Amino acid sequence: MTNIARFETVDNIFNDMFKGFYVHPAGLPERLVRDSQISIRIDVQENDKDYKVHADIPGVSREDVKVSVDGDLVTITAERSKKEEEKEGGKVICSERSHGVVSRVFRVEHEIDVDQTQAKFENGVLEMTLAKKSSSQSRQLKIS
Repeated sequence: MTNIARFETVDNIFNDMFKGFYVHPAGLPERLVRDSQISIRIDVQENDKDYKVHADIPGVSREDVKVSVDGDLVTITAERSKKEEEKEGGKVICSERSHGVVSRVFRVEHEIDVDQTQAKFENGVLEMTLAKKSSSQSRQLKIS
């Protein structure tokens, strides 16, 4: 079984440290407020050759999604821009749509072969096939 490690962001650490100090809109439970914010949810499956990753990133265009791989560390970053809407003669009475940059970092058990990796983004879902790097062959050294 593969171990997937999730890295906690500084924001999450501070949110946990100050939990209960803030009042949430309209008395909503913290879970509902947190889940309404932009976030990246992932599913990871493994087979002998690769990892299959599905990441839900709703409300973001393909051009605003970036993926970087460094060995066995995968970083997904997405940015949702705030669209300014100006209505003549009216005022905004509620604005709950979030905007900003969000990242998700996770580590897999094997290093990733970046040259064999594929990714596509459609309908708010990032699908990646992260090929495992071939394990280096051990060999016996000749001692002179």
